[in-house]
Amino acid sequence: ISLRQLATVLSAMAKPRRGEAISNLPAQVRIALVNFMEESAGPDKSLLLQKRSEPSSQKHGSSSMRLRSVQSSAGKKYSAQLDIEYIRMYTRQVSFESAIDNQLVLSQLRDRLLAAGKADDEFWERPEAVCETFTTVLAEHSASLEEVGLSVFVQMRASEWVANSHSITSPVMSLADAVALRKRLLHARRTSWELLRTEWVQLLQNGRRSMCLADAEVVVDKARQDFLQQRLIQALQALTRRDVSSCRQRRALTLTAGLLTPREHRTSALRR
Repeated sequence: ISLRQLATVLSAMAKPRRGEAISNLPAQVRIALVNFMEESAGPDKSLLLQKRSEPSSQKHGSSSMRLRSVQSSAGKKYSAQLDIEYIRMYTRQVSFESAIDNQLVLSQLRDRLLAAGKADDEFWERPEAVCETFTTVLAEHSASLEEVGLSVFVQMRASEWVANSHSITSPVMSLADAVALRKRLLHARRTSWELLRTEWVQLLQNGRRSMCLADAEVVVDKARQDFLQQRLIQALQALTRRDVSSCRQRRALTLTAGLLTPREHRTSALRR
């Protein structure tokens, strides 16, 4: 039996039975399953279920899931993580058995959110609708927000304005606040650099690694200037290549038309 098949069977079991089955797995199989769960992250792929979400090329289809492991003094702990529509959610660090349960909750949540976004283009514009979907999924799994220990934040890039090496990241916040912030950031990104700059500077002044206004402005403005400098270099290189190509084309046309003297032919050939 393959590891994916094993994961699928486990996901179909009731919660108490699943935990017992995982505990009774041979040590080598359990280790292999853990490694499979950690390495099988990717866009639009559930780690436990065979179902696949809509292709990421669609308007409301960007998502990925993974199971993260952390070594602590109490041993190895695991956290389920869901990235969807520029929002990252991750559960508290728990045992492998509990992490699988949490991952099933996030997998079901992802499917519901993707389906709702596909059916309604305005779905992600309404924080209350997103929160209601999450509450419904929790209830179906007989789980609570406290039990899952969900942390949520917004993370996106703005390749129109700065290099992709920069991520605009919020502090951890409530799901409703994250959905509302996502809406503001996307609007700012579409509208102007000045509006996006304002939002980004504000975000850098909050959270565990917060900085003062002056430092935040330095970081954001440097990211923008570095981006513009790189674009300038690329534009100049493209212009140089175009000029060289045009020069060669003109020389070829002149030679074809027989407009050069024999001496000019020899000089042109030496230059090439």
